[in-house]
Amino acid sequence: MKQARTSAGYEKMVLRMNEWLVEHDYDAFCDVVEVSEKRYRVELMVDDGVPRVPELTGVIEFLIGMTTGDVEKGGSREARSARRS
Repeated sequence: MKQARTSAGYEKMVLRMNEWLVEHDYDAFCDVVEVSEKRYRVELMVDDGVPRVPELTGVIEFLIGMTTGDVEKGGSREARSARRS
């Protein structure tokens, strides 16, 4: 059970980072995909067979925002539920 909670925590943070990057005019790098009814998973977006990764400047800005308190910590439930609708 601990592994599932840890995985869910990582998933929320990845989604929060993705949403923050999109809010600040960077490209999205992941999406929530339905695996089966009531089961979802985060997947990296792919461009011509190559996984999309976030821009370094966006990652640095996000991390600085995390340390200064400008970025909401703990993930974004709104971002996750918005992708499922």
